[in-house]
Amino acid sequence: MHDQRYIVVVTLYLIIGYGITSESPKSIHEDFREKRQINGLPLVYPYGGTYKLLIGFAAPVPNEDHINLLFSANFQYQYLQFQNISQLSQYYFINTVSREQRDADILSRREERIVFYKSVADLLEMKGMDGQDCVLRAICEAAQYPVHEEALVGEMLHILLT
Repeated sequence: MHDQRYIVVVTLYLIIGYGITSESPKSIHEDFREKRQINGLPLVYPYGGTYKLLIGFAAPVPNEDHINLLFSANFQYQYLQFQNISQLSQYYFINTVSREQRDADILSRREERIVFYKSVADLLEMKGMDGQDCVLRAICEAAQYPVHEEALVGEMLHILLT
Protein backbone atom coordinates (compact mmCIF):
# COMPACT_ATOMS: atom_id res chain seq x y z
CA MET A 1 0.00 0.00 0.00
CA HIS A 2 2.79 2.37 0.93
CA ASP A 3 4.69 1.50 -2.28
CA GLN A 4 1.65 2.28 -4.43
CA ARG A 5 1.30 5.74 -2.89
CA TYR A 6 4.99 6.36 -3.45
CA ILE A 7 4.72 5.34 -7.12
CA VAL A 8 1.65 7.57 -7.64
CA VAL A 9 3.36 10.57 -6.00
CA VAL A 10 6.54 10.11 -8.04
CA THR A 11 4.55 9.70 -11.27
CA LEU A 12 2.54 12.88 -10.61
CA TYR A 13 5.72 14.75 -9.73
CA LEU A 14 7.37 13.69 -12.99
CA ILE A 15 4.31 14.57 -15.08
CA ILE A 16 3.95 18.02 -13.50
CA GLY A 17 7.70 18.67 -13.68
CA TYR A 18 7.81 17.65 -17.34
CA GLY A 19 4.85 19.91 -18.13
CA ILE A 20 6.54 22.89 -16.51
CA THR A 21 9.96 22.38 -18.04
CA SER A 22 8.74 21.47 -21.52
CA GLU A 23 7.04 24.85 -22.09
CA SER A 24 9.41 27.23 -20.33
CA PRO A 25 12.65 26.91 -22.37
CA LYS A 26 10.80 27.24 -25.66
CA SER A 27 9.03 30.45 -24.68
CA ILE A 28 12.21 31.89 -23.14
CA HIS A 29 14.21 30.96 -26.26
CA GLU A 30 11.64 32.59 -28.54
CA ASP A 31 11.62 35.70 -26.35
CA PHE A 32 15.42 36.01 -26.58
CA ARG A 33 15.27 35.51 -30.35
CA GLU A 34 12.67 38.27 -30.72
CA LYS A 35 14.81 40.64 -28.67
CA ARG A 36 17.94 39.84 -30.71
CA GLN A 37 16.32 40.30 -34.09
CA ILE A 38 14.28 43.41 -34.68
CA ASN A 39 13.24 42.56 -38.23
CA GLY A 40 14.66 39.06 -38.50
CA LEU A 41 16.10 39.91 -41.92
CA PRO A 42 19.15 38.28 -43.46
CA LEU A 43 22.40 40.20 -43.71
CA VAL A 44 22.84 42.77 -46.45
CA TYR A 45 26.34 43.26 -47.86
CA PRO A 46 26.84 46.66 -49.55
CA TYR A 47 29.78 45.43 -51.65
CA GLY A 48 27.98 42.30 -52.79
CA GLY A 49 29.14 38.74 -52.90
CA THR A 50 28.14 35.30 -54.08
CA TYR A 51 27.08 32.12 -52.35
CA LYS A 52 28.16 29.02 -54.26
CA LEU A 53 26.96 25.47 -53.87
CA LEU A 54 28.87 22.79 -55.74
CA ILE A 55 27.53 19.25 -55.92
CA GLY A 56 29.42 16.51 -57.73
CA PHE A 57 28.98 12.87 -58.61
CA ALA A 58 31.67 10.50 -59.86
CA ALA A 59 31.38 6.85 -60.92
CA PRO A 60 33.97 4.46 -62.36
CA VAL A 61 33.48 3.36 -65.97
CA PRO A 62 34.46 -0.26 -66.59
CA ASN A 63 36.58 -0.92 -69.70
CA GLU A 64 38.60 -3.76 -71.20
CA ASP A 65 41.91 -1.87 -71.33
CA HIS A 66 42.14 -1.58 -67.51
CA ILE A 67 42.49 2.20 -67.72
CA ASN A 68 41.17 4.27 -64.83
CA LEU A 69 38.19 6.07 -66.28
CA LEU A 70 35.62 8.05 -64.32
CA PHE A 71 32.32 9.60 -65.26
CA SER A 72 31.75 12.80 -63.29
CA ALA A 73 29.02 15.38 -63.26
CA ASN A 74 29.18 18.65 -61.34
CA PHE A 75 26.35 21.04 -60.64
CA GLN A 76 27.11 24.56 -59.53
CA TYR A 77 24.55 26.97 -58.11
CA GLN A 78 25.35 30.63 -57.52
CA TYR A 79 23.27 33.03 -55.49
CA LEU A 80 24.04 36.74 -55.35
CA GLN A 81 23.87 38.45 -51.99
CA PHE A 82 21.53 41.36 -51.48
CA GLN A 83 23.27 44.72 -51.77
CA ASN A 84 20.43 46.96 -50.66
CA ILE A 85 17.63 46.53 -48.12
CA SER A 86 15.06 47.59 -50.74
CA GLN A 87 15.79 44.38 -52.67
CA LEU A 88 14.41 42.40 -49.72
CA SER A 89 11.02 44.12 -49.61
CA GLN A 90 9.59 41.69 -52.17
CA TYR A 91 10.55 38.70 -50.00
CA TYR A 92 10.20 39.98 -46.43
CA PHE A 93 7.90 42.31 -44.55
CA ILE A 94 10.18 45.04 -43.18
CA ASN A 95 9.03 46.45 -39.85
CA THR A 96 9.32 50.18 -39.46
CA VAL A 97 9.61 52.01 -36.18
CA SER A 98 7.00 54.68 -35.80
CA ARG A 99 7.44 58.04 -34.14
CA GLU A 100 5.15 56.93 -31.29
CA GLN A 101 7.40 53.94 -30.56
CA ARG A 102 10.50 56.14 -30.51
CA ASP A 103 8.79 58.63 -28.21
CA ALA A 104 7.70 55.80 -25.90
CA ASP A 105 11.28 54.51 -25.76
CA ILE A 106 12.57 57.99 -24.90
CA LEU A 107 9.94 58.37 -22.15
CA SER A 108 10.78 54.98 -20.67
CA ARG A 109 14.49 55.88 -20.61
CA ARG A 110 13.62 59.17 -18.93
CA GLU A 111 11.59 57.31 -16.32
CA GLU A 112 14.53 54.96 -15.66
CA ARG A 113 16.73 57.96 -14.90
CA ILE A 114 14.10 59.43 -12.59
CA VAL A 115 13.97 56.15 -10.66
CA PHE A 116 17.78 56.16 -10.37
CA TYR A 117 17.90 59.79 -9.23
CA LYS A 118 15.13 59.23 -6.67
CA SER A 119 16.86 56.17 -5.24
CA VAL A 120 20.15 58.08 -4.88
CA ALA A 121 18.31 61.00 -3.27
CA ASP A 122 16.57 58.64 -0.83
CA LEU A 123 19.89 57.01 0.02
CA LEU A 124 21.46 60.41 0.74
CA GLU A 125 18.47 61.45 2.85
CA MET A 126 18.89 58.29 4.92
CA LYS A 127 22.45 59.47 5.64
CA GLY A 128 21.12 62.83 6.88
CA MET A 129 21.77 64.97 3.77
CA ASP A 130 19.40 66.87 1.51
CA GLY A 131 19.12 64.21 -1.21
CA GLN A 132 17.32 66.12 -3.95
CA ASP A 133 19.63 69.13 -3.76
CA CYS A 134 22.71 66.90 -3.77
CA VAL A 135 21.53 65.00 -6.86
CA LEU A 136 20.64 68.21 -8.72
CA ARG A 137 24.01 69.72 -7.86
CA ALA A 138 25.83 66.55 -9.00
CA ILE A 139 23.96 66.66 -12.32
CA CYS A 140 24.85 70.31 -12.87
CA GLU A 141 28.51 69.80 -11.94
CA ALA A 142 28.80 66.74 -14.18
CA ALA A 143 27.43 68.75 -17.10
CA GLN A 144 29.73 71.71 -16.38
CA TYR A 145 32.93 69.75 -15.67
CA PRO A 146 32.94 66.49 -17.66
CA VAL A 147 34.84 63.63 -16.05
CA HIS A 148 34.44 61.07 -18.83
CA GLU A 149 38.19 61.20 -19.49
CA GLU A 150 38.86 59.80 -16.02
CA ALA A 151 38.80 56.09 -16.98
CA LEU A 152 35.91 53.72 -16.28
CA VAL A 153 34.49 55.45 -13.21
CA GLY A 154 34.45 58.79 -15.02
CA GLU A 155 32.66 57.23 -17.99
CA MET A 156 30.05 55.70 -15.69
CA LEU A 157 29.47 58.98 -13.84
CA HIS A 158 29.18 60.82 -17.15
CA ILE A 159 26.57 58.35 -18.40
CA LEU A 160 24.56 58.38 -15.17
CA LEU A 161 24.59 62.11 -14.51
CA THR A 162 24.28 63.65 -17.99
